[in-house]
Amino acid sequence: MTPPLLWRRSVFFAAGTAVFVTGLFFALVGNVNFNPTEEGYLWYGSLRTAAGEVPIRDFQSYDPGRYYWCALLGNVLGQGLLGLRASVACFQALGIFFGLLAARRVLRSDWAMIPVSLLFLAWMFPRHKLFESALSLTAVFFAVRLLEKPNARRHLEAGMLAGIAGVFGRNHAVYCALGMFCLALAMAWRQRALIRQAHVPSYLTRFNSLVFGILIGYSPILLMLLFVPGFAEAFWQSILILLKLGANIPHPWPWPWEYQWSGLDTLGWVENVGQAFWFLMPFVVFPIGIVTLLLTKPETFHRRALFLAGSILGMLYMHHASVRSDPAHIAQSIDPLLLAVVGVPAAFAWRLGKARFLVWGLVTLFTFGSTSANHQLLSRRRFQERPRLVEHVLAGDTIRIAPGLAAYYTKLEKTVREHVPEGERMFFAPSRPAFYAIFDKISPTWWIYFFVPDLAAETQNRIVGNLAQVDWILLVDVEIANQERFRFKNTSRFVWDYLRHQFQRVATPELPPDHLLLHRK
Repeated sequence: MTPPLLWRRSVFFAAGTAVFVTGLFFALVGNVNFNPTEEGYLWYGSLRTAAGEVPIRDFQSYDPGRYYWCALLGNVLGQGLLGLRASVACFQALGIFFGLLAARRVLRSDWAMIPVSLLFLAWMFPRHKLFESALSLTAVFFAVRLLEKPNARRHLEAGMLAGIAGVFGRNHAVYCALGMFCLALAMAWRQRALIRQAHVPSYLTRFNSLVFGILIGYSPILLMLLFVPGFAEAFWQSILILLKLGANIPHPWPWPWEYQWSGLDTLGWVENVGQAFWFLMPFVVFPIGIVTLLLTKPETFHRRALFLAGSILGMLYMHHASVRSDPAHIAQSIDPLLLAVVGVPAAFAWRLGKARFLVWGLVTLFTFGSTSANHQLLSRRRFQERPRLVEHVLAGDTIRIAPGLAAYYTKLEKTVREHVPEGERMFFAPSRPAFYAIFDKISPTWWIYFFVPDLAAETQNRIVGNLAQVDWILLVDVEIANQERFRFKNTSRFVWDYLRHQFQRVATPELPPDHLLLHRK
């Protein structure tokens, strides 16, 4: 048991480390690059939330928590793009803090938290999805506490975390709640003799505490369902949309034999090996974690808590990456797995000695390989581009982007402002919600990102009705996820036909040919 004074010092050290690494990273690359699609999706929603609209009810969105977080901090940090990124970085630091507290259970000293924080940081991308990484790290911390001391209070805390996570993403509620229940049930089963003797909380007490905690944590959404007009209907409709159409565009799991191995330089090999390693690790760690959970004796749960919590929660979180199995989605799902790996030596009482430097060296090498290939700010390609980045003012914030992109946004802004009178409503489709924020426009439709195939006829009719008072439209006629079926003319055929008959194209020689500026006839 760590003495209270030493533990308090570790808490402060973890907080300082989390703030320092997050702040330093933000200072170095916080203004670099721009994603007008999914980052724009979060940006526009945060702006509308700050203006008083309700996520899900008034515009297409993720779950409300992240928008209220960004809108609230935006009052201090700014509602622009950099303010949004700073708000997300604050949540990132919170997640790293809880992740470090979980890892500290098995680390030899406070200083060892520094390389662990860098491991977390390397996998935290894309930046508009840092809520995913932060929530999963926090979930592992509370799961570890549950395994260390499974009393009623810690069951309540674990449930509250699952509920709060659901406010930011209903998938988090499912992953966290299932994970906490699995760990609690396994612990109760292994402690059944003590439960019969009434030395530890009963099954009913544990179950009730978890459920009550979930209800407390999820109460913001429950209150919105009860008291915010129209939110309940929109919420259930959004669930039906997810069940019918899915939350992600599917992408197959990349197996090692599917990589291109011939003709690679040394760094190319390191990158491929790193990617293959982390995509294989779930199939190694998680089965061991399940078996270990079922066989662990009650008196050794505290020693194996980090490994078990990371394994069970990691297995559930990996569902997110199993649907769309690309580097960005495994990065959003991998943090519990990272903590499970950190917890392996303590779980099995390995005395690594000097060998720990070899283990950490391999983890660093594999992480570097994957990061060098895939990280959206730190990859090899991004580093090669960095010296050529130029400054560009976007909606009042100065960012650094490639010269070609800066020229593109300059031409885009000039074209729209030359043709579209100030104050005119516009409709942007199918996949550039950031344009609403850039041009200070409000979407005329609930839909701001058309990434689903074959929208229902009723939905398309509603969109057409929303466009009745709109005279200007900008379509970026490109494939989404490199799939032809996600072109706007294929996802929304009726709306596409309406636009062809009611609008005419305006000549925009400065814009790419796939940018169609339309004006009502």
